[in-house]
Amino acid sequence: MDKIGYPRGLVRYSTQAAIDGDATHVLRPRTAIYAGLLVALIYGFSYAVTHRAHVSLDVLRDRNALLESGGFARQYGERDLSAPELADARRAIDLLIADDEWKRRAAAVTSAPAMPSRG
Repeated sequence: MDKIGYPRGLVRYSTQAAIDGDATHVLRPRTAIYAGLLVALIYGFSYAVTHRAHVSLDVLRDRNALLESGGFARQYGERDLSAPELADARRAIDLLIADDEWKRRAAAVTSAPAMPSRG
């Protein structure tokens, strides 16, 4: 304000009561109500967390178990792979596994470093 020529303190963040020298009220009714609501909410939240009922969780292994129990999905019988009617499937799986193992061994042999020559 000095550059413009106006007195100091003309623009400030204050109330008229504070400028006049009167007592200011720090604890106003609205502030007290908000503080009380905040305390009540914190108390209610802490009570709800400490006195909550235990939750049990059932994990279903099958994705369609709820649909099956409600009658909305087809049910398939589970059979062991050693069942005689699944011999062809077992043979196909064995061939796939053997082929995969053969490919891994072949890759390991080709990626192995060459033996140094004696020379």
